[in-house]
Amino acid sequence: MYATVGNFVLTVVVTDAVGATASSSWAVTVVPAPSIQIVRSLATTDVGVPVAFDAVISGGSGSNDSGFWDFGDGTTSSGFNVTHVWTAPGVYNVSVTYVDGMGASTNASTVVRVNAAPVGEFSVSGGSLSSPAVPGTVFEYNATILYGTGPFNITWSFGDDTYAVGARVAHAYASNGTYSV
Repeated sequence: MYATVGNFVLTVVVTDAVGATASSSWAVTVVPAPSIQIVRSLATTDVGVPVAFDAVISGGSGSNDSGFWDFGDGTTSSGFNVTHVWTAPGVYNVSVTYVDGMGASTNASTVVRVNAAPVGEFSVSGGSLSSPAVPGTVFEYNATILYGTGPFNITWSFGDDTYAVGARVAHAYASNGTYSV
């Protein structure tokens, strides 16, 4: 066993009972033990949103190597650059094991929080929702987002080619009609 990384020459000398010798030499390269780090695209995501993972490896033999992933939800994958989508909310421990061509291995893990997919609800006030409103009546809209991963970008389309951004907005229609918000 070599204590340091480097290139070495291993020489074997054999001497028989009458003093005759023979020798043979081999070049030996000692590489650092492998280490691995996980780089992920998101630490927090929503159900159905893919997360990309990269295994960053240093050391090891670098040839005929492999990476094995466990996403903590019963699914696995192989390779060094993988993507995964979770189907249920929760906190998942993601691990990768690296095995180099010489059989040396190492592993790393990270945690990914998966939230339920966002659900938007909205309410409207102003005017009468059960009878026609006159043009110019101001309606106030309020959005509530349940679940998901913020911050949220809320964009309103009022059905008359006008838009607004924000959780609370107001809008008045310029002409009679039926509009979908």
